[in-house]
Amino acid sequence: MQDHSTQIALTRAMFVTMGLLVLSVQQAAKAAGTDTSEAEAYTWSAELDTFDATAGTITVKSLVVNHAGIENLEELSEGDRAMLTWSGVFSASGIRSLTRGTESEFDRFTLPVEFVSAEMDGRYIRFKVPVPSSDRAKIAALEPGQWVTVTSPHQPSGWNEAVAAIRPYNDVS
Repeated sequence: MQDHSTQIALTRAMFVTMGLLVLSVQQAAKAAGTDTSEAEAYTWSAELDTFDATAGTITVKSLVVNHAGIENLEELSEGDRAMLTWSGVFSASGIRSLTRGTESEFDRFTLPVEFVSAEMDGRYIRFKVPVPSSDRAKIAALEPGQWVTVTSPHQPSGWNEAVAAIRPYNDVS
């Protein structure tokens, strides 16, 4: 059985090791020439519903992973601006929270959206985001039901900055 001072020493050693690991990963990324803006962005994927070429928007659908974060769905109406927060660590894996307005209690993985609807008792959320003009031709070639992958900044300054890039899900170029 370990005494208290040994446990403290092991805990400190673990934190130092983790810190060094994080630092080495950051240094490796810097040495590899990774753009720092990539660290300030994340990717998320969703199912395409519609693309409105005239408005330059896309309506997509995604799974809700935290129903506690969307308790007040009845307060949202189609066309309302909302802040969607994704669940995830390095990339988004599902919707964590959705709140009416332009503010979020979270500081990462937030996305200003236009609410469209909820489906299957709130298990899926349909929402709109803008599509950058450089990506519109790729999105116009897709059919409803296909998936897209989107790159968004962690803290966009508003609706127009919500999407940095969007591509078909299988397009890795």
